[in-house]
Amino acid sequence: MPTSRLAALPAGFTSDRPYATEYALALVQLPSDNEDKEEALRIFAEDVLNRTVKLNVELKPATGPALATVHDPATNVDIGKQLVADGYVLAEKRRERKLKDLVEQYRAAQQAAMAAHLVIWKYGDITQDDAPEFSR
Repeated sequence: MPTSRLAALPAGFTSDRPYATEYALALVQLPSDNEDKEEALRIFAEDVLNRTVKLNVELKPATGPALATVHDPATNVDIGKQLVADGYVLAEKRRERKLKDLVEQYRAAQQAAMAAHLVIWKYGDITQDDAPEFSR
């Protein structure tokens, strides 16, 4: 549609708050491999799209979207932690004291997924390439 056909919003709508809010999934990090990343996003979409979920804001950083955990209300499963436990994503390293317990739970879920060689861990520790001796 050409911009010449657009009209200004009526005055009653200019002060409305946004109808949507952006959130980022707390304590998870997508894998670097594009295929693994696409698979993780597909699984997450299956878990949340067109479903009612509970969202809990865990942290509001100074910049960027608020970090939230998402729970399935039927089972009260933390969907992000389940993605870590199933080996689709990595547990993010964060140091905020408020998140200490959650970080420990996510790290334990990652250790279990790594030990079982699930999905991104099928060939071993994918984070070992971050070691200084491999960065030359």
